[in-house]
Amino acid sequence: MTDYHVTIDRLVLEGIDLPATAGPRLAAGVAAELGRLLAEGGLAGEVSAGGARRVVRGGAVELGAGDPAALATQIAAAIYGGLGE
Repeated sequence: MTDYHVTIDRLVLEGIDLPATAGPRLAAGVAAELGRLLAEGGLAGEVSAGGARRVVRGGAVELGAGDPAALATQIAAAIYGGLGE
């Protein structure tokens, strides 16, 4: 099993209006889901060798009802997909 250390300094979400109180729940959900995705799928290519990336473009997510748990799952999937690019 490979250990990964991921630090997200800033997460920019455009076009969504969530109350400030949803921030910690959203961050925890993203961290948990990203951890799950990394544990299941690992990393491919040059990213698996380590190093920092200044920007990871995750692409679009469906904002839907703005549910922080569902949004966190989508954001983590977008970040995970962006890590492979």
